[in-house]
Amino acid sequence: MRRALISIALLTATACGGSDDHPHYAVAPKPPNDALIVGTYERRPPAGTTAVQFLRDGSVKLAKDKSKLGGAEVLATGTWTLDKDQLTILYTEGECAQDGPGTYKIVLSKLGVHFQKVDDACETRAHIDGEVWRRVAGDGQ
Repeated sequence: MRRALISIALLTATACGGSDDHPHYAVAPKPPNDALIVGTYERRPPAGTTAVQFLRDGSVKLAKDKSKLGGAEVLATGTWTLDKDQLTILYTEGECAQDGPGTYKIVLSKLGVHFQKVDDACETRAHIDGEVWRRVAGDGQ
């Protein structure tokens, strides 16, 4: 008897759920990762204070801290590409420019980005493996 009542309740809920009497609310689609990554991120102590900025045009800047990203004291500049969750960073000037690209699997959230190394010949850049860099609030990106 109890099973029969549960079955009837489920059938009723299913039948009522598809009626046009109730509005259907669509969930906004999540923007693609290549749009979500645009912005400024920083490594926080005790890991360090390095900051990186991913720009819409596909360029990237790396600096000792976020206050130096706008000036001439950047550690490296280059390009970034993102294919689903695979981020490739190629520094063309500064740190790691001679080492070629580094590829990382990333997980993006509102709070930041988590890096997991796939392949990177640059030991300095590879230190981001396993780290979470926090999004800088109000960076205007």
